[in-house]
Amino acid sequence: MPSSDSPRSAPSPAAGKTALSLAVATALAAQMATAQAPQEPTEELTVIGTRFQNSLVTRLDVPEEELASTLDELNEQTLEDLNFLRLEETFLTLPNVVTNGTNFAGGNFFINVRGFFADYLINNRPVQIFRGSGLDRSAVETIEVLKGPTSIVFGPVGPGGIVNQVLKTPKLEDDYSVDMIGNTFGSFRVELDLNEGALFGQDWLRGRLTAAYSDEDHPSGDVSREAWTIRPVIEADIGSATSVQAAVYYRDLEGGFEPYFPLNVDLTVPEEITTGTFIGSATNTLNNEYVYAEAQVVHDFLDNLKLTVRGSYLDTQGDQAYGNGFYRYSYYDDYNPDYQFNGIPFDDRTGNRYGFVRANEEEQVYLDVQLAGSFDLFGQKHDALLGFTYSDRESFNTNFLTEDLGIVDLTDPSTFIGPAITLELPEDADGFNNQDELTSVYAEVYLRPHERITVPFGFRWDEVEESRATSRLATPEVRTESDTTIKTGINASITDSVRVFYSYAESFVPQAQLSRTGFLNPERGRAHEVGVKYRGPRGLSVDASVFEITREDLAVFDPTNEPGEGFFVAAGEQQSTGFEVSASGNVTDTISLSVNFGYNDVEITEEIFGNIGQVSLIPEYNGSAYINYNSLSTGFRGSIGVRFTGDVPLRSPTVFDPDRDLGFVDGYAIADLMLGYRFNDSWDVQLNVFNALDNEYLQAFGFGFGAGGGFTFGQPLNAQLQVRWTY
Repeated sequence: MPSSDSPRSAPSPAAGKTALSLAVATALAAQMATAQAPQEPTEELTVIGTRFQNSLVTRLDVPEEELASTLDELNEQTLEDLNFLRLEETFLTLPNVVTNGTNFAGGNFFINVRGFFADYLINNRPVQIFRGSGLDRSAVETIEVLKGPTSIVFGPVGPGGIVNQVLKTPKLEDDYSVDMIGNTFGSFRVELDLNEGALFGQDWLRGRLTAAYSDEDHPSGDVSREAWTIRPVIEADIGSATSVQAAVYYRDLEGGFEPYFPLNVDLTVPEEITTGTFIGSATNTLNNEYVYAEAQVVHDFLDNLKLTVRGSYLDTQGDQAYGNGFYRYSYYDDYNPDYQFNGIPFDDRTGNRYGFVRANEEEQVYLDVQLAGSFDLFGQKHDALLGFTYSDRESFNTNFLTEDLGIVDLTDPSTFIGPAITLELPEDADGFNNQDELTSVYAEVYLRPHERITVPFGFRWDEVEESRATSRLATPEVRTESDTTIKTGINASITDSVRVFYSYAESFVPQAQLSRTGFLNPERGRAHEVGVKYRGPRGLSVDASVFEITREDLAVFDPTNEPGEGFFVAAGEQQSTGFEVSASGNVTDTISLSVNFGYNDVEITEEIFGNIGQVSLIPEYNGSAYINYNSLSTGFRGSIGVRFTGDVPLRSPTVFDPDRDLGFVDGYAIADLMLGYRFNDSWDVQLNVFNALDNEYLQAFGFGFGAGGGFTFGQPLNAQLQVRWTY
């Protein structure tokens, strides 16, 4: 609800939604209290998906602990225990995985892995548009984060790592469930999961349908988003050697934008702004529609060779009318103390509200053919993979149309709520038309010269053709880049429980900037990592590694530019060094632990746009720790844990001011609680309390150059009740 000093006197609609959401869930919980006594849980259902290459660990028949790299995984049980409504927040429990921006109602959620932007995948397919907002949690079974350069596997992606979201697939036995969720903000959600192990009575045919409807409210009560999602997936065994999997994902998302605000000059939050304060216009609108279809065919040759043909198609449509952000222009005082906006002088407490409207559409076609198998040589089994990938992605985004919506005064809450806005996009609005075409050939082999030693080696050749135009009718600028990258390393078993590894990997990413002779050469990355993996009794798993990643040939302004020229040269360099530790396992039959910690030092080692030294918006450390209780005999389960991150620098030093104040935003530690009870085979209830100590913290950190705007709060204290019916 709005704060007491809000100019609106009418109660927020969130109040009614809160009562309704929790009342429905509480009523169902009361009904369950009359159900049968706890029963022994049924057997866990087997998942078919190992035949298909949706997961990073099913591309080859290589155990995860034998990989010469770090792979973090959040399985289905972990996702259910954490139970975040916003799937992307789950990523942040992992070491050296942080965010520097989010948008409540469907904007991009940017993830950094080891100091670099992470690319997103769905079932091992790169799909750039799905940065958290496009995928609903109802469809996701597992989240995997592969650390370090991964161009061998997925082409030109960033050197920090990738986030792979593995979607749910049919199981062998029938299983049906309905979840109803409500929280204290007034959010309400229903999830449906229907699995048929033998469609139409045919054991060679399986199907699964996941669907969800959500009405999610922002803590301020003035912004909400409404979405519904459906994803049917079907699998068929065509004989004993061939299987087919096909799915269609559809999501419709409507809502508004969460309130952004600036900080004071001393980087503190203005006292007039709390988690219950809304700044902007309540008529903000956002509409996004996603259609994502995918299919794959798997055919087994003999006993040791598998051919996989995969394809997918993505179509997205969206439009936004945005009028709630505001920016404090006194940032420019460092450069022009007499700066004015529209003739009005600004001080540290005032700013200008702005609005824009835009539309975007995107299509992507993806095709991948892989031949994977194993062979015996010198008494050892070896694994190999050969693949070909083609991807064609085209997008069109309109230009922004700004509108002056008046002055905001941080000392006067009556100015926080702006006028209603009606921003329409002209039919002839211009924009940017981009097309990227990728063709790749790659190979990987895991050689075992000894029963305790695995030596991976891979290479990849990529050719990228990019075209950029300022409108659909303009003549595009076209460039083609190609490169070959490699990876290698060693993984050695010291004992039956301990393995050590070293890896070297490369990456490359094309750059769109122009030099005097054409497009810049691609930026390149290389990484070294040394680690240890321990697998012990009671499921105890410990992974620790140290790493160094160097990103070279980044675009910087050409120092020979004359006034008015804007050419670039590939000369910048950025380096990321650090370590991380992850441990999980069972302490007793009912108690388990999970601990993650990551340290990351990210620096610009060769000037990038005048910046040098520590990179902004990346904290030095982050992590999480959870202790879990689960009693199968009594039906009770619970957990208590903390998520934490270090202070976040807002600025980088510059070549002109190497001792520049970095301007840190305070880090945070957030406590989470969970209590669940399974009444019987049919009914289950779970209560989550997020940010139990109600700490105030910032989750989006400005626009990357100071305190002028773009900040948002993280989630305040709230409770969430979930009721599940299973058949």
